[in-house]
Amino acid sequence: MLATNSRICEYVQVWAVKSYTKSVPLYIQVLQRNSLQLIAPFLDPEHDVIVSMEQTRHRLLALSCLCPGASTLIGQPPWIFADT
Repeated sequence: MLATNSRICEYVQVWAVKSYTKSVPLYIQVLQRNSLQLIAPFLDPEHDVIVSMEQTRHRLLALSCLCPGASTLIGQPPWIFADT
């Protein structure tokens, strides 16, 4: 799979930020799971966090199978449950 120009820019940005600030943890969100493998070499696994939206969606689907209504509860903003 060829990396597009936007993906290459993202990788360079992650690399630049990480090389500039080594002590600050990075929180990175990517859309596809295969991007995790490409960005992971630039990060420190002890400090940095990388999340795939595709992986999060699958985890939420699995949680909904185990506990029906969990995705609705998580997806609703908290002010809906506040007293009016």
